[in-house]
Amino acid sequence: MVRNVLPAIGHVPPSRITHGDVKATVQASAYDDELMDERPFRRRITMPQHRKPQRAPWTAQEATAALGAMRGRQLEAYLILGLSGLRTEESLGISPAGIVPQATYDLVTGTEVRTLTLVVRRKYTDADGLVDEAKNEASVRERPAIVAGRDRLLAIVAATRPDPSDPAAVDAWRRSRLVPLRGDTLYKRWKAELEALGLRFIPPDMLRHTSETLMQAAGLPDTVTSRFHGHEELKTDYGNYMRPGAATMEDAARKVHRLLSGEDPSGA
Repeated sequence: MVRNVLPAIGHVPPSRITHGDVKATVQASAYDDELMDERPFRRRITMPQHRKPQRAPWTAQEATAALGAMRGRQLEAYLILGLSGLRTEESLGISPAGIVPQATYDLVTGTEVRTLTLVVRRKYTDADGLVDEAKNEASVRERPAIVAGRDRLLAIVAATRPDPSDPAAVDAWRRSRLVPLRGDTLYKRWKAELEALGLRFIPPDMLRHTSETLMQAAGLPDTVTSRFHGHEELKTDYGNYMRPGAATMEDAARKVHRLLSGEDPSGA
């Protein structure tokens, strides 16, 4: 007490010194006297956390089945936007006017290529409502819609288009949302819809995981896949989105086997 405690907390009136004060002082002096290998409680103690098992994104076959089963149903537009790589808040925020048919010129073949561009500049969340800003600079982008859903997405947009001679109606249409649902409402309807159609349940935001995983399985460079989905760093894709399935893993194992056998890994 005289040698260690009082010099450290002697300025505190004895009536205000707590048991914890004395304990902390004694423990600190025990380190100084080399009775302990490290200062007590300096290391953060991490308690084990229970984590839910990760769901696997849809396979190519499951995504194809969903596109067919959802045809003409209420959440078809959200399905197409999600499989095109949009975040949930982007899919809920995009305007019908943000679905833009365009044409590009292929310099290699010299032919015109028709595309359907998704203009991502807004987002919607239940907490903030509709916000005219993207998540980050890389998220402000124009990206092509998934090819298998383009005709249906154009038809959905056409069904919402107002009379072009009514400026007020056109302005309201441009400011509207193609998928006018709250996030919590979307989740409930999405789950019920998949159950009704006999499709394996994945949360609505896992359509984006599916998009990235399918691009990886298709052999696209990771840098292209990352930028397509509006990420600033590849570690975001590796840590959260890309989840290769059993078929991709088996393909990797066979390519390594061909390499070890002195063959062309690509199988050419």
